[in-house]
Amino acid sequence: MGVPAFALPGEQVWAMGLHAGTRKRFKAEVVGLRKQFPRIIVKYLSTEDGVKAAIALPEMKTAYLHMGDIEERDW
Repeated sequence: MGVPAFALPGEQVWAMGLHAGTRKRFKAEVVGLRKQFPRIIVKYLSTEDGVKAAIALPEMKTAYLHMGDIEERDW
């Protein structure tokens, strides 16, 4: 479908998300791909610091993102 190997379902990535009106980077898991853009579906797992509390994560637990909003994990 035109996405790199690190963005395939089941992989963990860094994903941008909106929290308290600010775009931040979160740890996320790719849960699926779709033909329509944006095509990468992610589920947010934790903040960059590893905080998993719901109040620290984006209000929308899953998001449709494009390649500009995700990065290969380095943890």
